[in-house]
Amino acid sequence: MSQLTDITSITIFTAAKEALANEIKMALAEKLAAASLYHRVAVPISILGSETISPLNWLSAQENQQKIYWSGRDNLFESAAIGQCASFEIEDLSKRHQLVEKIEKLLSQSSDNVRFYGGMRFPSDSESGANSKEWQAFGAAKFVLPRFELIREAGQTFFVCNLNLQTDRAAADKILRELYFVRFELSDSEVAAQEFEVRTDLPLFEGWQSNVRAILEDFSRSKIEKIVLARQSIFEFKDDCDAFAIMKRLSKATPNCFHFLFQPAKEISFIGASPERLYKRLDRSIASEAVAGTRRRGRDEIEDANLGDELLSDDKEKREHQYVVQNIKAALESVCENIDFDKHESLFKLARVQHLVTRFSGTLKENVTDARILSLLHPTAAVGGFPSKLAQKRISEYEPFDRGWYAGAIGWIGRDSAEFAVGIRSGLVNGNKLSLYSGAGIVKGSTPKREWDEIESKIGSFLNAVTG
Repeated sequence: MSQLTDITSITIFTAAKEALANEIKMALAEKLAAASLYHRVAVPISILGSETISPLNWLSAQENQQKIYWSGRDNLFESAAIGQCASFEIEDLSKRHQLVEKIEKLLSQSSDNVRFYGGMRFPSDSESGANSKEWQAFGAAKFVLPRFELIREAGQTFFVCNLNLQTDRAAADKILRELYFVRFELSDSEVAAQEFEVRTDLPLFEGWQSNVRAILEDFSRSKIEKIVLARQSIFEFKDDCDAFAIMKRLSKATPNCFHFLFQPAKEISFIGASPERLYKRLDRSIASEAVAGTRRRGRDEIEDANLGDELLSDDKEKREHQYVVQNIKAALESVCENIDFDKHESLFKLARVQHLVTRFSGTLKENVTDARILSLLHPTAAVGGFPSKLAQKRISEYEPFDRGWYAGAIGWIGRDSAEFAVGIRSGLVNGNKLSLYSGAGIVKGSTPKREWDEIESKIGSFLNAVTG
């Protein structure tokens, strides 16, 4: 970047901070205090030439310890956020419905485009089961309205501040000081890739093989038809992992995915590149999808097409997929006036793997809340099993680790819209350790080696973003 462009950018960013400071002062004026509860003020940022600031670069430059990143799969909305205007958290997952309802009520009293970002864990065998130590900073469910955001939407970039008009008037000076320390940097320097020194798999292949065989035997004695069994692979590095450097590489290496990063405290982050939408709501319109059944990508077009055809005709993979279709269809039918869905599954191709996908759309009945939708859809049979409740109870008997937010519902809620991804292809960064999580659907016809290899392929794309 030229020195002239550097100077121009600094001038633009300084002007943006000054403009946002004025907007904050105006919003906190007493005459506006009754207008709404949470209020969003925003100023556009326009940079001359082709250079634009990356929200992810901006986020990595901030000194604030609480950070959030979200990028939609369609690349139409991207947000990097720091600090908090409001935060709500529960330790008992059985109270998640009340938590989301509380947030929805607050949003109904707030201005347009206010968004709470967050997620909730995968249910353990006990609905109120507590997080293990490594997941405690995230809670069973947590949603945050950030203080500041850098948002890219509809081809424009906005610098945003969220305010609580009932309480922030008394803290105006503090908010303006926080604004003063917000940093803007255009540098896109690459951090050197890291090589791990130790890898630990939970379980090892022998334990995995034993678990898969036990599950297959269990199918003949129970009503369970599918269990999604996951693995945790822990990679230890010489130095602390840079979650933002990993996220940058992951974003480039995994197009057509939701990308997210939640950092509730220094040195610990949940990051991921999920291909799977849980649901997207715009007013009363809703979209969801079933993603299950996997093959690797081919080394050339011919092999790739052959692998895709093989997946489309594989009875075991199609049965695994149909359990997810049945699960989502039943959930949407209970809250929609009408639904449409693909009559035949198609291929969903990613960088390293390809999946079977069936897409759904519908119109919600009057007064259906996001709390209701989440309670019906999370978790789907794509990450739990079928029937869902029975499978969830058995998962913790076989998995020697806590899933935490892995396979949870990750996203955001607004007043008139919401979007959630399934928190798969994800990892937990904690100091010099990176724990990667991935699962495979076990149904009749599954083999331990084949499912182990499927997970290795899924983990591989994530690990490549770390090690280069």
